[in-house]
Amino acid sequence: MKLIDQTPLQDENGEIGIVQRAQGTLKYGFDWYPELEAQKSVLAHLSRVLGKGFTVIRNQTLGASGITVPLVLVGSAGIYAAHVTHLQGTYQARGESWGQMFGLNYRPARINLMTRTQLLARALQAFIERQGVKLPKPVEPVILAANPGLDIESMQPAVRIILLDALERWAASLEGAAPVFTLETAYELADRIVNPRPPKQEGQDETAVKAPEESRAKAIFSTADDASPFDPAELEFAFEETENIEVPPELIESNPAVPLSSRASPKKRFMGMTTPQLALLGGMILFEICLLVGLALSIFLNP
Repeated sequence: MKLIDQTPLQDENGEIGIVQRAQGTLKYGFDWYPELEAQKSVLAHLSRVLGKGFTVIRNQTLGASGITVPLVLVGSAGIYAAHVTHLQGTYQARGESWGQMFGLNYRPARINLMTRTQLLARALQAFIERQGVKLPKPVEPVILAANPGLDIESMQPAVRIILLDALERWAASLEGAAPVFTLETAYELADRIVNPRPPKQEGQDETAVKAPEESRAKAIFSTADDASPFDPAELEFAFEETENIEVPPELIESNPAVPLSSRASPKKRFMGMTTPQLALLGGMILFEICLLVGLALSIFLNP
Protein backbone atom coordinates (compact mmCIF):
# COMPACT_ATOMS: atom_id res chain seq x y z
CA MET A 1 0.00 0.00 0.00
CA LYS A 2 1.30 3.41 -0.97
CA LEU A 3 0.59 6.25 1.47
CA ILE A 4 0.53 9.90 0.40
CA ASP A 5 0.28 12.03 3.54
CA GLN A 6 -0.99 15.60 3.06
CA THR A 7 -1.63 16.29 6.76
CA PRO A 8 -0.78 19.92 7.65
CA LEU A 9 1.39 21.08 10.56
CA GLN A 10 3.34 17.82 10.97
CA ASP A 11 7.12 17.45 10.70
CA GLU A 12 9.10 15.18 8.40
CA ASN A 13 8.64 12.30 10.85
CA GLY A 14 4.87 12.65 10.81
CA GLU A 15 4.76 14.07 14.35
CA ILE A 16 2.88 17.13 15.55
CA GLY A 17 4.48 19.25 18.28
CA ILE A 18 2.67 21.05 21.06
CA VAL A 19 2.74 24.40 19.24
CA GLN A 20 1.45 22.88 16.01
CA ARG A 21 -1.19 20.99 17.97
CA ALA A 22 -2.42 24.24 19.49
CA GLN A 23 -2.48 25.90 16.06
CA GLY A 24 -4.38 22.98 14.53
CA THR A 25 -6.89 22.88 17.37
CA LEU A 26 -7.63 26.58 17.00
CA LYS A 27 -7.96 26.32 13.23
CA TYR A 28 -9.79 23.01 12.79
CA GLY A 29 -11.50 22.38 16.15
CA PHE A 30 -11.02 20.12 19.16
CA ASP A 31 -11.75 16.94 17.17
CA TRP A 32 -8.82 17.57 14.81
CA TYR A 33 -5.98 15.95 16.77
CA PRO A 34 -7.99 12.95 18.07
CA GLU A 35 -9.09 12.23 14.50
CA LEU A 36 -5.47 12.35 13.32
CA GLU A 37 -4.58 9.74 15.96
CA ALA A 38 -7.57 7.66 14.85
CA GLN A 39 -6.32 7.83 11.26
CA LYS A 40 -2.96 6.40 12.33
CA SER A 41 -4.70 3.43 13.94
CA VAL A 42 -6.81 2.76 10.84
CA LEU A 43 -3.81 3.09 8.52
CA ALA A 44 -1.89 0.51 10.58
CA HIS A 45 -4.69 -2.01 10.01
CA LEU A 46 -5.04 -1.23 6.30
CA SER A 47 -1.29 -1.54 5.66
CA ARG A 48 -1.34 -5.13 6.96
CA VAL A 49 -3.77 -6.22 4.25
CA LEU A 50 -3.73 -3.91 1.23
CA GLY A 51 -1.06 -4.65 -1.37
CA LYS A 52 0.96 -2.43 -3.66
CA GLY A 53 -1.98 -1.91 -6.03
CA PHE A 54 -3.68 0.43 -3.54
CA THR A 55 -2.95 4.08 -2.78
CA VAL A 56 -4.18 5.84 0.36
CA ILE A 57 -4.17 9.65 0.38
CA ARG A 58 -4.43 11.22 3.81
CA ASN A 59 -6.08 14.61 4.45
CA GLN A 60 -6.21 15.76 0.84
CA THR A 61 -7.71 19.22 0.25
CA LEU A 62 -9.69 19.39 -3.00
CA GLY A 63 -8.35 22.46 -4.75
CA ALA A 64 -10.16 25.75 -4.26
CA SER A 65 -13.21 24.03 -2.74
CA GLY A 66 -11.35 23.92 0.58
CA ILE A 67 -12.90 20.53 1.43
CA THR A 68 -10.47 18.10 3.07
CA VAL A 69 -11.08 14.35 2.70
CA PRO A 70 -9.58 12.47 5.68
CA LEU A 71 -8.72 9.30 3.73
CA VAL A 72 -9.00 8.55 0.02
CA LEU A 73 -8.45 4.93 -0.97
CA VAL A 74 -7.80 4.26 -4.66
CA GLY A 75 -7.38 0.76 -6.06
CA SER A 76 -8.58 -1.57 -8.80
CA ALA A 77 -11.84 -2.10 -6.85
CA GLY A 78 -12.75 1.60 -7.03
CA ILE A 79 -12.35 4.88 -5.16
CA TYR A 80 -13.45 5.32 -1.55
CA ALA A 81 -13.82 8.54 0.46
CA ALA A 82 -13.50 7.64 4.14
CA HIS A 83 -14.23 9.61 7.27
CA VAL A 84 -12.31 8.21 10.25
CA THR A 85 -14.02 8.67 13.59
CA HIS A 86 -12.59 8.40 17.10
CA LEU A 87 -16.03 8.32 18.74
CA GLN A 88 -16.98 5.85 21.44
CA GLY A 89 -20.36 5.01 22.89
CA THR A 90 -23.61 3.84 21.34
CA TYR A 91 -24.93 5.35 18.12
CA GLN A 92 -27.61 4.58 15.56
CA ALA A 93 -27.22 4.79 11.78
CA ARG A 94 -30.65 4.77 10.15
CA GLY A 95 -30.83 5.80 6.52
CA GLU A 96 -29.17 9.21 6.41
CA SER A 97 -29.75 9.95 10.11
CA TRP A 98 -27.08 9.62 12.78
CA GLY A 99 -28.18 9.45 16.41
CA GLN A 100 -26.45 9.12 19.76
CA MET A 101 -27.92 7.27 22.73
CA PHE A 102 -28.82 9.40 25.73
CA GLY A 103 -30.34 7.34 28.49
CA LEU A 104 -32.69 4.90 26.77
CA ASN A 105 -33.34 6.94 23.62
CA TYR A 106 -31.44 8.04 20.53
CA ARG A 107 -31.13 11.74 19.77
CA PRO A 108 -29.63 13.43 16.70
CA ALA A 109 -25.88 13.71 17.19
CA ARG A 110 -24.10 17.07 17.14
CA ILE A 111 -22.47 16.16 13.82
CA ASN A 112 -24.21 13.92 11.29
CA LEU A 113 -21.44 11.63 10.06
CA MET A 114 -23.73 10.15 7.39
CA THR A 115 -24.36 13.38 5.49
CA ARG A 116 -20.80 14.58 6.11
CA THR A 117 -19.27 11.45 4.57
CA GLN A 118 -21.68 11.57 1.63
CA LEU A 119 -20.64 15.16 1.01
CA LEU A 120 -16.98 14.15 1.01
CA ALA A 121 -17.63 11.44 -1.59
CA ARG A 122 -19.63 13.78 -3.84
CA ALA A 123 -16.97 16.46 -3.57
CA LEU A 124 -14.20 14.00 -4.47
CA GLN A 125 -16.14 12.66 -7.46
CA ALA A 126 -16.84 16.17 -8.74
CA PHE A 127 -13.17 17.05 -8.25
CA ILE A 128 -12.12 14.11 -10.45
CA GLU A 129 -14.80 14.54 -13.11
CA ARG A 130 -14.04 18.26 -13.48
CA GLN A 131 -10.72 17.07 -14.90
CA GLY A 132 -12.52 15.40 -17.82
CA VAL A 133 -12.65 11.89 -16.35
CA LYS A 134 -15.88 9.90 -16.28
CA LEU A 135 -15.80 7.26 -13.55
CA PRO A 136 -17.56 3.94 -14.28
CA LYS A 137 -18.33 3.55 -10.57
CA PRO A 138 -19.26 6.36 -8.15
CA VAL A 139 -16.92 7.27 -5.33
CA GLU A 140 -18.15 5.28 -2.34
CA PRO A 141 -18.49 6.97 1.07
CA VAL A 142 -17.24 4.94 4.04
CA ILE A 143 -17.12 5.57 7.79
CA LEU A 144 -14.17 3.86 9.48
CA ALA A 145 -14.27 3.46 13.27
CA ALA A 146 -10.95 3.54 15.11
CA ASN A 147 -12.25 3.11 18.67
CA PRO A 148 -13.21 -0.42 19.82
CA GLY A 149 -15.61 1.21 22.27
CA LEU A 150 -17.92 2.38 19.47
CA ASP A 151 -21.16 0.41 19.06
CA ILE A 152 -23.45 1.24 16.13
CA GLU A 153 -26.98 0.00 15.56
CA SER A 154 -27.34 -0.02 11.78
CA MET A 155 -30.68 0.04 10.01
CA GLN A 156 -30.11 0.31 6.23
CA PRO A 157 -27.51 3.08 6.59
CA ALA A 158 -26.90 5.32 3.59
CA VAL A 159 -23.14 5.00 4.14
CA ARG A 160 -21.07 1.87 4.62
CA ILE A 161 -19.81 1.65 8.23
CA ILE A 162 -16.75 -0.43 9.13
CA LEU A 163 -16.04 -1.05 12.82
CA LEU A 164 -12.50 -1.58 14.03
CA ASP A 165 -12.79 -5.37 14.41
CA ALA A 166 -14.00 -5.67 10.79
CA LEU A 167 -11.50 -3.27 9.25
CA GLU A 168 -8.99 -5.85 8.04
CA ARG A 169 -11.77 -8.09 6.68
CA TRP A 170 -13.10 -5.14 4.69
CA ALA A 171 -9.61 -4.43 3.33
CA ALA A 172 -9.26 -8.10 2.34
CA SER A 173 -12.58 -7.91 0.50
CA LEU A 174 -11.22 -5.01 -1.56
CA GLU A 175 -8.19 -7.10 -2.48
CA GLY A 176 -10.45 -9.85 -3.81
CA ALA A 177 -13.14 -7.65 -5.37
CA ALA A 178 -13.82 -7.60 -9.12
CA PRO A 179 -11.56 -4.94 -10.68
CA VAL A 180 -13.07 -1.73 -11.97
CA PHE A 181 -9.78 -0.11 -13.03
CA THR A 182 -6.49 -1.43 -14.26
CA LEU A 183 -3.58 -0.86 -11.88
CA GLU A 184 -2.21 1.75 -14.27
CA THR A 185 -5.54 3.61 -14.26
CA ALA A 186 -5.80 3.43 -10.46
CA TYR A 187 -2.32 4.93 -10.07
CA GLU A 188 -3.16 7.66 -12.57
CA LEU A 189 -6.39 8.54 -10.75
CA ALA A 190 -4.53 8.76 -7.45
CA ASP A 191 -2.02 11.11 -9.05
CA ARG A 192 -4.84 13.28 -10.41
CA ILE A 193 -6.29 13.67 -6.93
CA VAL A 194 -2.96 14.91 -5.58
CA ASN A 195 -1.87 16.76 -8.74
CA PRO A 196 -5.12 17.76 -10.53
CA ARG A 197 -5.22 18.50 -14.25
CA PRO A 198 -7.12 21.37 -15.94
CA PRO A 199 -10.91 21.18 -15.70
CA LYS A 200 -12.83 20.12 -18.78
CA GLN A 201 -13.41 22.93 -21.29
CA GLU A 202 -16.80 23.63 -22.84
CA GLY A 203 -17.40 21.53 -25.93
CA GLN A 204 -14.68 19.05 -24.97
CA ASP A 205 -15.77 15.42 -24.89
CA GLU A 206 -15.54 13.73 -21.53
CA THR A 207 -12.88 11.13 -21.22
CA ALA A 208 -14.32 7.80 -20.07
CA VAL A 209 -12.41 5.45 -17.84
CA LYS A 210 -12.59 2.04 -19.47
CA ALA A 211 -12.87 -1.37 -17.84
CA PRO A 212 -9.65 -3.29 -17.06
CA GLU A 213 -9.98 -5.67 -20.00
CA GLU A 214 -9.72 -2.77 -22.47
CA SER A 215 -6.43 -1.62 -20.90
CA ARG A 216 -6.33 1.87 -22.40
CA ALA A 217 -5.08 3.88 -19.44
CA LYS A 218 -2.71 6.05 -21.49
CA ALA A 219 -5.36 6.88 -24.06
CA ILE A 220 -7.86 7.64 -21.29
CA PHE A 221 -5.86 10.52 -19.88
CA SER A 222 -3.96 11.75 -22.96
CA THR A 223 -6.18 14.80 -23.57
CA ALA A 224 -5.81 16.28 -20.11
CA ASP A 225 -2.10 15.46 -19.93
CA ASP A 226 -1.40 17.66 -22.95
CA ALA A 227 -3.15 20.67 -21.43
CA SER A 228 -1.63 23.50 -19.45
CA PRO A 229 -0.84 23.11 -15.71
CA PHE A 230 -3.80 23.08 -13.35
CA ASP A 231 -4.54 26.17 -11.27
CA PRO A 232 -6.59 25.15 -8.20
CA ALA A 233 -7.96 28.69 -7.94
CA GLU A 234 -9.91 28.03 -11.16
CA LEU A 235 -11.83 25.10 -9.68
CA GLU A 236 -15.12 25.97 -7.99
CA PHE A 237 -17.70 23.45 -6.84
CA ALA A 238 -21.41 23.99 -7.43
CA PHE A 239 -23.44 21.17 -5.90
CA GLU A 240 -26.87 21.88 -7.25
CA GLU A 241 -28.27 18.76 -5.60
CA THR A 242 -26.78 19.68 -2.20
CA GLU A 243 -27.33 23.42 -2.03
CA ASN A 244 -28.84 23.17 1.45
CA ILE A 245 -25.96 21.14 2.91
CA GLU A 246 -23.61 23.26 4.98
CA VAL A 247 -19.96 22.32 4.65
CA PRO A 248 -18.55 21.69 8.14
CA PRO A 249 -15.98 24.43 8.85
CA GLU A 250 -13.37 21.95 10.10
CA LEU A 251 -13.32 20.34 6.63
CA ILE A 252 -12.33 23.61 5.01
CA GLU A 253 -8.78 24.89 4.83
CA SER A 254 -7.59 28.27 3.64
CA ASN A 255 -6.67 28.21 -0.04
CA PRO A 256 -2.99 28.99 -0.76
CA ALA A 257 -3.82 29.52 -4.42
CA VAL A 258 -5.79 32.70 -3.69
CA PRO A 259 -3.55 35.80 -3.90
CA LEU A 260 -2.88 37.54 -0.61
CA SER A 261 -4.44 40.73 -1.94
CA SER A 262 -7.81 39.00 -2.21
CA ARG A 263 -7.78 37.76 1.37
CA ALA A 264 -8.61 39.63 4.54
CA SER A 265 -5.74 41.56 6.06
CA PRO A 266 -3.56 39.15 8.05
CA LYS A 267 -3.59 39.27 11.83
CA LYS A 268 -0.47 40.28 13.70
CA ARG A 269 1.66 37.26 14.49
CA PHE A 270 4.50 36.47 16.87
CA MET A 271 6.58 33.36 16.12
CA GLY A 272 4.01 32.47 13.46
CA MET A 273 1.05 32.52 15.89
CA THR A 274 -1.84 34.89 16.44
CA THR A 275 -2.79 36.32 19.85
CA PRO A 276 -5.49 33.66 20.57
CA GLN A 277 -3.04 30.92 19.65
CA LEU A 278 -0.40 32.38 21.97
CA ALA A 279 -2.97 32.63 24.76
CA LEU A 280 -3.96 28.98 24.34
CA LEU A 281 -0.33 27.90 24.23
CA GLY A 282 0.41 29.91 27.37
CA GLY A 283 -2.53 28.31 29.14
CA MET A 284 -1.33 24.82 28.18
CA ILE A 285 2.21 25.57 29.41
CA LEU A 286 0.86 27.02 32.69
CA PHE A 287 -1.26 23.92 33.20
CA GLU A 288 1.78 21.68 32.67
CA ILE A 289 3.81 23.75 35.18
CA CYS A 290 1.05 23.48 37.78
CA LEU A 291 0.99 19.71 37.33
CA LEU A 292 4.76 19.48 37.80
CA VAL A 293 4.69 21.72 40.89
CA GLY A 294 1.86 19.70 42.37
CA LEU A 295 3.74 16.47 41.74
CA ALA A 296 6.92 17.88 43.34
CA LEU A 297 5.01 19.04 46.42
CA SER A 298 3.32 15.67 46.74
CA ILE A 299 6.67 13.88 46.67
CA PHE A 300 8.24 16.37 49.09
CA LEU A 301 5.40 16.29 51.65
CA ASN A 302 4.88 12.52 51.41
CA PRO A 303 8.36 11.00 51.15
